[in-house]
Amino acid sequence: MKKSVHLKSFTTDEILLSEADAKVFLKFLWPSKSSSIDSATIDLNLSSFAQGLLVEAIDATYAMGYVHQAFNALHSAILPPTNGNAAVKLIKSFGKKAAPHWFRHATSANLAQAKIYETVRVSLARSFGRVLDAKLLGLAIKAPPTAIIEYAGTQFKSERVWA
Repeated sequence: MKKSVHLKSFTTDEILLSEADAKVFLKFLWPSKSSSIDSATIDLNLSSFAQGLLVEAIDATYAMGYVHQAFNALHSAILPPTNGNAAVKLIKSFGKKAAPHWFRHATSANLAQAKIYETVRVSLARSFGRVLDAKLLGLAIKAPPTAIIEYAGTQFKSERVWA
């Protein structure tokens, strides 16, 4: 599934992630950048970016389809070496609070049990890593972050499910 991804931007009133939540999710996507993320000031721009990535990650996971979900349900979830438990709690909590109209594929029922596939996590991290670097340096990016992403590269291999 190759597609052009335009991350949703959020206003101050729409931001559900606290500064700590934004850092947890950014470190979940980019564990190798944990120290830079920890020292960053999370402003509206970076919070909106993190929340846009979280919405895309959940939505892309559900877009991959029920066959993939059923296949992956047979495999255990393996947590990453850093902040995996915090990220899983955040994903589930966010799914329950998020506005359903932010998603194209995930339904309200899906959001109650939100999850993210490892393929999606890796694809988003690879595609938006330079945007994160620019934001951590304080560079202003006027256009919404956009990337061409192919999520299905490892679609039917054993894969982690972050749920």
